[in-house]
Amino acid sequence: MIYIGMQINIIQPYSFNSNKKPSFGGWERVVYKQTSNVFAEELNHRNNTYIFRDGHIIPSIVDFMVFRYMDTPKVNTYVYGCSNGSEPYSVLMSMISRYGEEMGQKFTKIKAFDYDSEAIIKAKSKYLPISIEEFEKICDYTLGKFNKFFDGESIGISKDFNRYLNKDTVFNVFGESKRFEDSIIIGKEVRLRDKYADMIEYSVANILDDYKNIEPDNSVVFARNFWPYLTTNERSKLAKNLGNQLNDTSMLVLGNFDMNSVAGITNLLGKNGFIRTGKTEPIFEKIIGWTA
Repeated sequence: MIYIGMQINIIQPYSFNSNKKPSFGGWERVVYKQTSNVFAEELNHRNNTYIFRDGHIIPSIVDFMVFRYMDTPKVNTYVYGCSNGSEPYSVLMSMISRYGEEMGQKFTKIKAFDYDSEAIIKAKSKYLPISIEEFEKICDYTLGKFNKFFDGESIGISKDFNRYLNKDTVFNVFGESKRFEDSIIIGKEVRLRDKYADMIEYSVANILDDYKNIEPDNSVVFARNFWPYLTTNERSKLAKNLGNQLNDTSMLVLGNFDMNSVAGITNLLGKNGFIRTGKTEPIFEKIIGWTA
């Protein structure tokens, strides 16, 4: 099983601004706190995501996973903070397009979680909003196999493409003829292929409590791009709990947002038995023989 992440503190959903779009494309859910002033809304939580976040890092992480567990027959994969499912599906697409169906089976089912029940409902719908930039990334990082993983025919894509775009004009299947830089958000919802969508299992859970359900051995835990939203105390507890839960056959994956926004996070994980082994990727493995 594999765990992946974009997760924040637990909330009580009060309202949902469904019209707001993230500036980068993709999907966003905004929740506000109820206040004593009915005319004022206090932002409680913003849950946003998009396909192949951090670009080439997902394929690089997949490469690392494949070689790290070359002689392991089955690997547990967990994705915490999965939001609408873009990140676990990105990992799955990259794995299968680069290493084939058999390798994909080795790392699935992916167990994907978010504490936000609305995000899980969206993930289970098997539909993802695709921007023109995301379409290009999918074509690049799946070796041109967009239609393998999505029902492209439903939006007019009848074949697969290696590189479909010359950066001057947008591919017209999206009904756009504007220049690329003027067409960041397209917003087409595309259905995932059942064969691959069913290789991911979605549930509501918060990693701050659910860490105890992670298999200690041969597990890859994606906990990406939510550490800056945790309090200092929550970060310390989570690092300690993951360090105690995971054995030295398991690994933890963070995001660039975590590494760039949380000072001392490498040292924090190091104090709890993790060592960074990815050269450019924020991959952390347990130190062999480490004990608390």
